[in-house]
Amino acid sequence: MIATPSTAALPAAELSLLDRMTATLGPERVRDELQRMRLQDFCSAPLPGDWAALSAWEAGPSWIWALNARPSQLVNTDRRILSWRCGRFWGKNRAAAEHVNLVAQQCGRLIQLGQLQPEAARIGIVGRSSEDVRDNQILGVSGVIARSAPWARCEYLPGSRRVRWANGVEALAFSSSEPGQLRGQNLVFSWADEVCAWGPGLEETMSNLELATRLGPFTPKILVSSTPKPLAWLRAFEQRPDVCTVHRPSRDNEGNLSAGLVRELTDRFAGWIGAQELNAEILGDDAASFFPRSQAIVLDAPPSDIQATVRRWDLAATAPSHANPDPDFTCGVKMGRRANGRFVVLHAAMARVRAGDVEDLILRTADFDGRDVPILIPQDPGQAGVAQVADLVRKLAGFVVKHERETGPKQTRALPLSSQWQHSNIERVSYRKSRKKFALSEGQPQMGECEHRTLPI
Repeated sequence: MIATPSTAALPAAELSLLDRMTATLGPERVRDELQRMRLQDFCSAPLPGDWAALSAWEAGPSWIWALNARPSQLVNTDRRILSWRCGRFWGKNRAAAEHVNLVAQQCGRLIQLGQLQPEAARIGIVGRSSEDVRDNQILGVSGVIARSAPWARCEYLPGSRRVRWANGVEALAFSSSEPGQLRGQNLVFSWADEVCAWGPGLEETMSNLELATRLGPFTPKILVSSTPKPLAWLRAFEQRPDVCTVHRPSRDNEGNLSAGLVRELTDRFAGWIGAQELNAEILGDDAASFFPRSQAIVLDAPPSDIQATVRRWDLAATAPSHANPDPDFTCGVKMGRRANGRFVVLHAAMARVRAGDVEDLILRTADFDGRDVPILIPQDPGQAGVAQVADLVRKLAGFVVKHERETGPKQTRALPLSSQWQHSNIERVSYRKSRKKFALSEGQPQMGECEHRTLPI
C-alpha cells in the first residue's frame, strides 16, 4: 500500500517501436523499412486473401498494434491475470481493445486447426454498466469495433449484446451491476475495465468472471484495466501470485495528447488527486491521505460572509469497550459557503457513544446550531434505517431535516470533498480555547462529555 504521493519509482515515459524507429532512422527510412516488411510478420494468425501479400506500409502502419503500442501496452505474461493499473488517458481502453481483437484472430486460427470448437470461441467484455461497455469498450473511439483491423473486421449486434468477427468468434457484453449474467458462461478470454468503479458488485462480478473464463490456451486469461482507488480489494488482488500488475502513469501517453496537457494537469492536480488519477498510486484510506494537513487553511474565527450552512451527520453508535476500545466516532460537521464561493468547516461535534446517546447528541447539537441550520442525516439500507430516520425527523420537529441513502464505500463518498480540499477551496475554523462541553444526556455524566470542536486534521 502506498500511503503518500510518490513518483520516484515510476520509470520514464515509454516510446512505441514506430516512435523509436522514427527517432533513429527518420520518416523516409522508416517508410522504406516498412515497405520491406510483410504485414503477415506482425500478425499471429494467417491473413485472408490478398492481405498476406501486402507490406506493412501498404496495409497501413496505424493498424499494426505491434508498431504503435508502447512496451507496457503489449500483453506479455504467463500469469492467469494481467492488471493494468494506470493513470487517466494512459491508453488502457485502446490497448485492451487491440488485444481483444488479437485474441479473436487467434481463436479463428485455433478453430481452423480443429483445436477449438466454434461455440467455445467466446470472449467476455465486462464494464461498470451496460452503457459503459457499449459506449466505451465496444463502440468508443478506441473500442473493439474501431480497432478491428481491415483484414479482421467485426460488427456489433446490439440486440444480443455481442460482437461478432467473420471467423465466427464472438464477444459477449456484461455489466458489473448484474453479476449473475456470468454464471454458466464458458469464456476463453475476458476484459474487465475500470474495475475500481464497479461499486458494490465488484467482488461478486470478479469471482463469477474468474470462474467463467476457463477455456482455451490463452495466457493471460483475464485482462483487468483500471485507474485505482483506495480499495482493500485492490491491494489484496495485486498480492495474488496469479496476478501480474503493470503500474504506469498518465504521462506515458503525452505524445498522443495536446501539447503541455499532462504537465498542466500535473501542476493543477497536485497531491492526492494527481497521485491517484495521474500516477495511478493506491493511496491509504486514512484521513491524512484524503485531507493532507499541509493543505489545511486554518482561520482563527468564523468569517463574516457565510451565505449558507448545513450540519451533516455520520452515525457510528458505538461506545468504547474492552472488546472494542477504539470504535468509530459519531460526527456532525457544520459547513458553510462563503460569498467568494469557498467552503469552511465551522464546527464539529464528535463522540463515541451508544445509540441512544447518539440521538441525544443530534438533538442537543440542533439546539446549539439554531433552527436556521439545515440537518442532513444518512439513512442506512433496510427497514431499520428507514425507521431510525423517521424517528429522528419526528423528534427534530421545527428544524429543516433531510436524509439520503448511503451507497458505496466512505472513501468514494469522500472524493468530492477531498478534491475541494486539495484545491485549497476549503478552510476550517480553529477553536483552540473556546470549546463548549455539555453532558450527553440527563443523569448519565459517566458517559463522558461531548466536545464541540473542529475536525482533528
